[in-house]
Amino acid sequence: MNNEIDQELKKIEERLKPPSIALIGRTGAGKSGLIKAIFGLNDNEIKVDVGLPVTKCYQRYPNPYNPDIPIILYDSPGYEASKTDDFLEDTLKFLREKSLSNTQSVDDSIHLVWYLIHAGLTRIEYFDKEVIQTALSLKIPIIIVLSQCDIAKPEELSKLKKKLSEVLADIEQTANTQLIIMEVSADPIPGKTVSGLKELTEASIKAIPESYSEAFIRAQAVNVKLKRRVAYSLVGTAAGICFGSAFVPIPGSTTVSIIATQPTLLASLAKVYNLDRLLDKGAATASIAFAGLLAIAGTTILEVATTVFSAISPGFFIAGESLAGGVAASYILAIGLAFTSTLEAISINYLNSNMNKEEITTFFKRKFSSELKKYQKEVQQKSDIKMMKEFIESLKRGDYNPPD
Repeated sequence: MNNEIDQELKKIEERLKPPSIALIGRTGAGKSGLIKAIFGLNDNEIKVDVGLPVTKCYQRYPNPYNPDIPIILYDSPGYEASKTDDFLEDTLKFLREKSLSNTQSVDDSIHLVWYLIHAGLTRIEYFDKEVIQTALSLKIPIIIVLSQCDIAKPEELSKLKKKLSEVLADIEQTANTQLIIMEVSADPIPGKTVSGLKELTEASIKAIPESYSEAFIRAQAVNVKLKRRVAYSLVGTAAGICFGSAFVPIPGSTTVSIIATQPTLLASLAKVYNLDRLLDKGAATASIAFAGLLAIAGTTILEVATTVFSAISPGFFIAGESLAGGVAASYILAIGLAFTSTLEAISINYLNSNMNKEEITTFFKRKFSSELKKYQKEVQQKSDIKMMKEFIESLKRGDYNPPD
């Protein structure tokens, strides 16, 4: 049972299709800050000598591609006033080479362009129009990102938007589409109310092909609630494997074996919330090791396992006895949903404050314990075989709404 759940969760990760996003804009437009903020990457992961040179202008991140960061980014180092012709030539060549018509498959093409324009410039250059027009003609979705909006003077931003509207009108008419324009701040810090990051994230998910959306949701680090759908699907998948035999005892599915699945499930959920990389690398002040988080979770699970199993089905908490599918599924549902809620809370708290190692440890234990009680009650209310099946299916579809 443990191996089957592990294998299925691994298959889900292996099926992820990372979308490719190209960031294009002049020097100082804020491309690096945007990458770091939305995807939680640090300076070492986006500095120039880390990226894989795709052309003399464009760099690919991460290099080599890391499955724990399910996103591929192409970044231009920017362009100077004296080199606009070279920049335009390189960019148009890059877009044509990475368009669907010139790549072996849709996986190898560019799925979205973020075109950054400094909000304080108050003008649109001829090459801006050329790049935007070319991307649309190549059927590459593009979002215009007005950066530094919070430090631009109101009259500057108003003038730029008016000019942009005039320039884009012809392009939109020719391409028979309406371009998306988003505004982001100069220092787009995740968790800040006014930054534009969540709006850009949501617009990007709609713009990229649907088959790449789950990977994008996992990769982005600013819109935590979007990750619920993916996390619930993992929990539903794990529980569904157990539930396949309903109330018939599952060979090899002892209480101990079901408890042993939890580190794997937690690890999969932590990846959804970007906490495996964050905690592993000790980024910022959250220097607790991921192995330590698993140990905390493991200890907590062992402490509460008797209570959970006893509440779900008193006669089944026997280490050497096979569990009925419904009982095993109920346990995984309660634990998995409690994990999901706890990791979401940690993500939100980390985005909005500087949590140190001790605070994260204390928060995890306290939050997990309270969430487990809540979801244990939720699962108990769906002990009927039909209700349990519908509950698991709603999780796998990602349309489950948690209790307040």
